[in-house]
Amino acid sequence: MPKDVQIPPSPMPVFVAPPSGTRQGFLVPGEYVLNVTRRAFDGWLANCAADRGAEILEDSEVLRYSGVGDRLGVSLHTPGGAREVTTRWLVGGDGVYSKVRDQLSPRPLVNRAYYIQEYYPRTGRFEDWFYLMYRGDTSPIYAYVIPKRELLCLGIGIHKTAPPTFERGMVRFKEWLRDDLGFRDDGARRREGFSVPFGNVVLGEGPILLAGDAAGFCYPPTGEGITYAVQSGAAAAASVMEADPLRAYGEHMAAARTAIEAAAARTLQLSDAEREERIRTKTGL
Repeated sequence: MPKDVQIPPSPMPVFVAPPSGTRQGFLVPGEYVLNVTRRAFDGWLANCAADRGAEILEDSEVLRYSGVGDRLGVSLHTPGGAREVTTRWLVGGDGVYSKVRDQLSPRPLVNRAYYIQEYYPRTGRFEDWFYLMYRGDTSPIYAYVIPKRELLCLGIGIHKTAPPTFERGMVRFKEWLRDDLGFRDDGARRREGFSVPFGNVVLGEGPILLAGDAAGFCYPPTGEGITYAVQSGAAAAASVMEADPLRAYGEHMAAARTAIEAAAARTLQLSDAEREERIRTKTGL
């Protein structure tokens, strides 16, 4: 990935802290995270696609689709107005709020998690690491800290079926960071939130394949989605050349789908004692 897409520090080692605290935490061998701005990253991906011959319709979205003989008619909204295209295969990679998936198989609210993150001036004893932190009274999923230049991005995952609320969880998270790493709350500079899939992976139907967040490829205990988006997008593109694309795609993504569904089923049920055991024994969450 080009350096101009990344922001310092990058790459970052991954540090995992169990419920008992950061003193019992560890760096994950061989694991690194690239620190990027989403706008620059998305622009780079679009340029890569254009370099390979793809037509890029900026600021456009799929509105609906319908069968037209042995093909699909797809209605698009573009800055230049409505546009109709015809295709043999449609790959919906349009994110957690996918219009393609909504028409095929709407995602129930229970199969969504929400992440709220706040940016604070960088204080305390933080290394240039990506911190994954697990404690039930902070988040039923996970919490994280990402250094971004002179700021710290503090985030927690919440779910509508499990406590705590964002407000209470963030208070406890900042207390944990204060006690373990000397964090000082000098006031949030900004706050942002987003939704991610939580289980319920749907691969598609007939001539329609779903990839990335649209399909539900996001690993709940870590929030990892970009890697799955790249893998599933490549697998979907390869599968449309096969005699039975949906079957081929399912075979490509079977292991990822199984891992995500299993993690989604257990994540909200884990006690801190179980989280501690799974992290210390490297069983994985």
